[in-house]
Amino acid sequence: MMLQTASTQAQDIWEFSPYDVRIWIATGGSSLLGPNATSQLRESIHDRCETVIRSPWDTKVEAAPEEFAAEMLTRLDAIPAADVVASSREVALADKLFLVGVYATADNTRIQVRELDCRSREFGNVVERQMTDPTQVAQQTFATIVAAFRPIAKVESTKDRDRQATMRIRAGGLVTTPSSPIMIEPGAILQPYVRNNDRNGEPSAKLGIQKLPWTYCTVSQREETLITCQIQSGTRVPVSGRPNQRIQRFAVLAPINPGTTTLTLQSTAKRAEPLSGYDVYAKDPITDKQELLGRTDWRGTMEIPMSENPLRLVYVRNGSQLLARLPVIPGLEKTRTVQITSDDQRLQVEGMLSGMQSWIMDVVANRELVKTRFHKRLDETKIPDAKKLLDEYLAIDSRDDIERVLNLEQARQKSEYPIVQKKIDKLFDTTRGLLTKHVPSRSEE
Repeated sequence: MMLQTASTQAQDIWEFSPYDVRIWIATGGSSLLGPNATSQLRESIHDRCETVIRSPWDTKVEAAPEEFAAEMLTRLDAIPAADVVASSREVALADKLFLVGVYATADNTRIQVRELDCRSREFGNVVERQMTDPTQVAQQTFATIVAAFRPIAKVESTKDRDRQATMRIRAGGLVTTPSSPIMIEPGAILQPYVRNNDRNGEPSAKLGIQKLPWTYCTVSQREETLITCQIQSGTRVPVSGRPNQRIQRFAVLAPINPGTTTLTLQSTAKRAEPLSGYDVYAKDPITDKQELLGRTDWRGTMEIPMSENPLRLVYVRNGSQLLARLPVIPGLEKTRTVQITSDDQRLQVEGMLSGMQSWIMDVVANRELVKTRFHKRLDETKIPDAKKLLDEYLAIDSRDDIERVLNLEQARQKSEYPIVQKKIDKLFDTTRGLLTKHVPSRSEE
């Protein structure tokens, strides 16, 4: 019998072992959800998981721990993920935990579900449903759990040049129906993570779990359990890396919530300040259609609305300079803040040097005009007039005059940011090159 390699065994474990799913249910309100009804609800949810989702989930349904039950009914969105993970070793080792709050009144029943992805240790958004028919509680609760579920995929390989990643769907080999909620189809958008484990399999104290900033993976195609993703990132292809048993690279489905996201631009200075007056553009990564959204206000904020494509590429410019490229899913998060090196000084220098370049062009034009008139007077043997024009020519600003001003201005323009200083120096070098090319020094005339 041929022995499997370690990588093949790991693939089999990932692809052919079910999600370890835990469901905590808290109920409250009307007597319609008494002890017997609550117990029956848990049993019904478990049975539906077994018959509808089947083998991709290994499900355990239980009553919510007392320490979380009350908050699950009143403040589900405020429960810290760290507290939940710390409360149970079983939860820490599971794949998914669903916090389910069912609150009934005489008029209606409110169902709220929030999924905790135990691998990334981050909550998804609260999914809520309201209903008036008490006989549909179990069915609607199960449907809300499925709606809150975010499947995951493991990064198999990357192509940095093409900004592509190949990923394998968790428990994909156990799927028996095309409509299974664990499948990830083309068009889906994933949020990538890197988890650094210690020897016990827990996130290491130093690196821990990192959600890759300003990075999303859009699924372009699926072949059985393998998906190909296009990486959109504000950084340099961060998904790739050398294989390591302690380093897990994976991605979680990003939920799409209709709405807007308020983007805030701040400086990278020790005392962060809002960056106002910066141009913000949005581009569709599929059609390349681009639009100007406007300029950041006095708080450095700009509202990013939804478009046909849930993922938008947001570009931040200041003058002619591109400062940031930020993938954003409007509505996924209400607010997002990015720190950018303040480019205001470079913009001021750009404006000042634009004036100096106009000065250089005026000097060139004036010199040519006077030179032409001077030679014409010589040809006409009008020596006194030619002498006056020569004096006028010599009075025109020379390269030395302009360069002296350039040097003084460059000495004054010092930035605390090396990257900004480099851009400023390049602007001065460009202007100095223009001067050298078109205006000779006194010694060259």
